[in-house]
Amino acid sequence: MKKTLKVLSLFILMIVIATSCFATSEALNTTSTEVLDAADSEETLGEEEINYEDLLSAVPYDYQYGDIFSLDGSRLSSNTVVYGNVYIMGENINIDCTAIIGNLYVMGNDITIKAQEVTGNIYVMGNNVNIACEVVDTAVYAMGNTLELDVQTYHLYGAADKITVSETSQIMVDARLAGGEINFKGGVGNNLYTDCEELFLDDNSIVYGSTIEYTNNISAPEALQSKLVKKEGKVIEKTTGILEELLNKLKSLSLVMSIVFSIVVIFIITLAMRKSERYETDIKSHFLKDLALGFVSMIGICLLSTILMITILGVTAGLAILLAWVLLVIIATPVATIEFSKLILGDRAVSKIKVFILAVGLNVAICILEIVPVVGSIVSVICLFYGFGFTFRKIFGKKESNEDKTQTPVVAETTSEQNDIVKAIDEIEPEVIKEETPVITEEENNIEESKEEKDEE
Repeated sequence: MKKTLKVLSLFILMIVIATSCFATSEALNTTSTEVLDAADSEETLGEEEINYEDLLSAVPYDYQYGDIFSLDGSRLSSNTVVYGNVYIMGENINIDCTAIIGNLYVMGNDITIKAQEVTGNIYVMGNNVNIACEVVDTAVYAMGNTLELDVQTYHLYGAADKITVSETSQIMVDARLAGGEINFKGGVGNNLYTDCEELFLDDNSIVYGSTIEYTNNISAPEALQSKLVKKEGKVIEKTTGILEELLNKLKSLSLVMSIVFSIVVIFIITLAMRKSERYETDIKSHFLKDLALGFVSMIGICLLSTILMITILGVTAGLAILLAWVLLVIIATPVATIEFSKLILGDRAVSKIKVFILAVGLNVAICILEIVPVVGSIVSVICLFYGFGFTFRKIFGKKESNEDKTQTPVVAETTSEQNDIVKAIDEIEPEVIKEETPVITEEENNIEESKEEKDEE
C-alpha cells in the first residue's frame, strides 16, 4: 500500500513538473515571438519615418572648398558658403549665396549679386549691375551702364552712366564715383569724390568727412553745403568719354613709339647701305611687281607657318618662319620710305644724310595719315606690301653677277671712245693725211738698190 502511494505521488509530481515546464516554454516562445514582431515593426516604422534627403536638406550650410568657375552662377545657392575665389562670366547672372571667403569676379550683361558676406573684394563689369551685400570686408569695384548698389564696405569705386547708392549703404572710408548721373543716398565714413555731370544728395545722405567733391551740377541739402568742393579741370560727362580719352592717349603713345622705332630702323638701314646702293633704285620698273609679290608672300608665308605648326614635326620650323614674317612686316614700311626717298632725290641721293632725313619725313607723314580713315589705311597698306615685296625680292630673288655689273660700264666707255675717234677721223682733211705719210725719193731708192747688190756679191 505504501509502495502504491509512493508511486502514485511520484507520478502526480512528474505530471505537475511536466505541465509547468511546458507552460514556461510556451510562455517563453510567445514572449520571443512578440519581441521579434515588435522589432520588425520598429524597423518598418523607422524606414517609413526617416527621409535621407530631408536629413541632407536639414544641414544649415553647403560648404564648397576651392575656387569656382561658372557661366551663370547656378552653383551658388542661398545656403552656399564658398572657401575660395568665385569667377563667373555669362549673359544673365544671378548670384544668391550666404558667404564667399575670398574674392568675387563677375562679368556679363545683366548681373544681380546677393550675399550676406564677402571677405575679399568684389569686381563687377556689366550692362545692368545690381549689388546687394550686407558686408564686403574690403572694397567694391563696379563698372557698367547702370549701377544699383546696396552694400556695406570699406571702399567703393564705381563708374557708370547712372549710379544709385541706397539709403542703407554704408561706406566706411571713401567713395569714388564717376559717370553721368549719380544719386547718393547712403553714408560715407570719410570723403565722397565724384566726377559726373549731375550729383544728387538728399537728407538721408551722410558724409562724416570734410569733402564732397563734384565737377558740374549738384543738388545737396543745407547740412552738406559747407563740405562741397568743386573740382577744377575737364568734366567727363559719361563713362564712354572716359574710355575714349584713355584710348586716345594710348593711340598717341603708340604713334610716338611707332615713329621712334621707324627712325631707328631707317637709321640702321641707311648706315648699312653701300655707295652704289645710295643712288640706285628700281622702283619705277619693279613697283607693281614688288607690290603683288608683297601681297602674295605675306599671305603665303603666314599660311605656311600655320600649316607647319599644326604638324608635330614642323613646330620649330613654323615658329622660325613666323618670326621671320613678323620681322619683315616690321621693317616693310621703313624700307618703302627709303626707296621712295631715293626716287625723289634722284642724283642727289648720293648722300646718306639726305636719304635718311627724307625717309624719316615720309615715315612721319605716313604715320600721321593713318589717322585719316580711308586715305591713311590705303597709303599704309601700299607701303607695307611694297616694302615687304621689295625686301623679299632682294633676299630671295636672283642676283646679278659682279662680272656683268663691271662689264657694263666698260662697254659703254669703249663705245663712246670709238665714236669720238670716228668723228675725229672724219674731220681730218685728206691732204693733211698725205703730208704726214713718209715720201721716198729716187736717190734713196738707188742707194738701197746698191746695198742689195753688194749683199748679193
